[in-house]
Amino acid sequence: MPDERMEGDMGAPLLRLGVRLVNRTVVITAVGDIDIATAPTLRAELLRQVDADVDTVILDLSKVAFMDSSGLGVVIAAVNRTTSRGIRFSVVCPAGKLRRIFEITGVATRVAMSDSLDMAMGAPA
Repeated sequence: MPDERMEGDMGAPLLRLGVRLVNRTVVITAVGDIDIATAPTLRAELLRQVDADVDTVILDLSKVAFMDSSGLGVVIAAVNRTTSRGIRFSVVCPAGKLRRIFEITGVATRVAMSDSLDMAMGAPA
């Protein structure tokens, strides 16, 4: 059963995280906004999953409406941690404003980017 967590205060944007394990791949699905208030929750979950016994971590941002620089910092921290441990890390982020942030900041050159979860999981097209 997927694990779901919510973060945010009354009136503040919420971030929901769903976590599921498929073989030795963990998929973290974020829904909502990733900003200075919610990024620490995402960071903690990503690092917790990286420290688990997995081969691949996939961060699915396809349902994220907004992400600021604190969210990019979380992704960069995850790239660094997974690289140092020999774990494959990828981000699901369809074309659009959010994907553009990864591209113009150069983060897209440091992490595998996919348009869909199926693509990230290696499913045939």
